[in-house]
Amino acid sequence: MTSERPLLERDVEYRPAVPASLEAIHLELDQFWTDVSSELTSSIADRWKLEFITALSEICANIIQHAFAESPQQGTMVLHLSLFGNRIEVEITDDGVLFDEQPGATGPAPSPDADPPESGRGLQVARALLDTLRYRRSEESKNHWLLVKMLR
Repeated sequence: MTSERPLLERDVEYRPAVPASLEAIHLELDQFWTDVSSELTSSIADRWKLEFITALSEICANIIQHAFAESPQQGTMVLHLSLFGNRIEVEITDDGVLFDEQPGATGPAPSPDADPPESGRGLQVARALLDTLRYRRSEESKNHWLLVKMLR
């Protein structure tokens, strides 16, 4: 977001990015929280961590499910975790297909009596739990996600 230097950084690559990668992400986050605790003078609330982990998990699950749907076992996802004095940022880069936020927009609207869908809310959940969620597609045909949650 700015040219400010992070207090702590970590890069993790998942190749191939598959559903089992989600467990590895959680293990990596456990270590990251340990390192964060040694850098900050105050602790991060458990609820804050849960919200952050939930948002990150939703985005990573969407990447694994949708970006690599055409080529499972082939995709690469890289997480760059950064701790700043007032926030944590995660930049996620993947080499999957272009993200389309409205893939079913042309389909028929669900009936008002229909049960709510069991999936399809990951982005909404992540947006609600984060302060910033951005997506862009690079000229190198890579997806770039930025997740930011302010430390409160």
